[in-house]
Amino acid sequence: MDSAKTKLLVSVILASPVAGSLAQSQDFESEPHADAVVAEDIDGQAALFDDFLRDGALDEAENIAKRRVETAIVQSGSASMDAAFALTDLGTVQVRTQQFDAAQQNFKTAIEIIADLENRLHEFVIGPLGGLGEAYLESGELELAQNTFRAAIHITHVNSGPHNIGQVKLLESLAESQLLAGDAESARDTHDLIIAVTERHYDQDRLAMVPSLMRRGQWLTSNGFYLDARDTFRKVVRIIESERGKNDLSLVHPLIRLGRSYMFIDMTGAQPLAGTPTPTGEAYYKRAVRIAESAPATEWNTLAIAQIALGDFYTLSGDYHRARGSYLEAWQVLSEDSSRHERRREMLGAAYPLTNMAIAAESNREPGARDASVDEALFEGNVTATYMIDDRGRVTRLKVADVDPPEFTDMADHVERELRSSLFRPRHDDTGAVATPSQVFTHRFQYRQVELDVLRARKDRAER
Repeated sequence: MDSAKTKLLVSVILASPVAGSLAQSQDFESEPHADAVVAEDIDGQAALFDDFLRDGALDEAENIAKRRVETAIVQSGSASMDAAFALTDLGTVQVRTQQFDAAQQNFKTAIEIIADLENRLHEFVIGPLGGLGEAYLESGELELAQNTFRAAIHITHVNSGPHNIGQVKLLESLAESQLLAGDAESARDTHDLIIAVTERHYDQDRLAMVPSLMRRGQWLTSNGFYLDARDTFRKVVRIIESERGKNDLSLVHPLIRLGRSYMFIDMTGAQPLAGTPTPTGEAYYKRAVRIAESAPATEWNTLAIAQIALGDFYTLSGDYHRARGSYLEAWQVLSEDSSRHERRREMLGAAYPLTNMAIAAESNREPGARDASVDEALFEGNVTATYMIDDRGRVTRLKVADVDPPEFTDMADHVERELRSSLFRPRHDDTGAVATPSQVFTHRFQYRQVELDVLRARKDRAER
């Protein structure tokens, strides 16, 4: 790479948060000054970075990534593969710490270095290109994210063929960006492609398909495709049964997921609606418990999870007597040894929501305010409610304590309806299920001044 190009790339690197630590490197060309930064073992830094990132030590990971960039420039030059790999690591941790602009710049610089040293379809481009897609995705730039993921997927096809297993993570990210953009059907098609690739790759090792199938089933469930979710979880169950037997402990979680899918009516293309739980769903929960009960005592956590899942099913079904029995069995399992008490506190020590509240983030546009510009400033209002959760997980003694601005009574009614229909796994202690008093819920929403003006005018007319 020529000297002018190298200087340009170094200036880009220096524009990122690494700038402070690289200030003395501004005169670097293809042969950097050895005394600018103390040389270190770049491979050791890479391994240390991986350890920090895996452990969630993001500050430490970012610091070591910056040191790795410095070392790469000293040892190999600013336009080297080492520098590209180091910038990719730095961009990766910057996405985690929400430094999206800096991450995008570092990924782009890494891509340019690799493209100049090799070509734009080289396999080394896939890493920083996928990272750039994640940076776009996390910053809400969904069209750019989708285009970037597709470009990375194309490069995997060029290098490893159209059915390569290495594209799965990119496909999952593409599906997420499609979903966030409101294109659920395309997201589902992408998940179907993931399964097709996985099945082809693991044709001789069906158990290796299970993690991808479980992720697909959970995604389908969370987005209202319950019929497809059931088919996916059934496939997982069949694979495990054929490979490991019908009482293998690894069946517990897919059986619970399968049972959960029967808690809803499939309304593909519309909002998922809670339905009446069916005996089929109950049968899957019960089977999960039976399998967990037959497992070694060391699998107490899995047994407690299955018992609590069955209790949650009964709570959502309105069968509070059976729910109480299942929760009690889980409490006893989690009380057998003091080493289990922390887990008991996490799972049963506080009321846990079993239903999701669909509360609007913005006020409903009033008829007289519909012509307001969408660019008009948004203000924040809030509705605060107090309530109690009884020993059956139901909301009682509900009261709207505050509405600000007070004119937004429709939003207050909306919050009250959602809270009243909510169900919780009740809090437990040594006596069993108990009430949870003094709960406070605050919903924050956005509104425009013109909407508030309309409501105030309506109120004035009503009071005349």
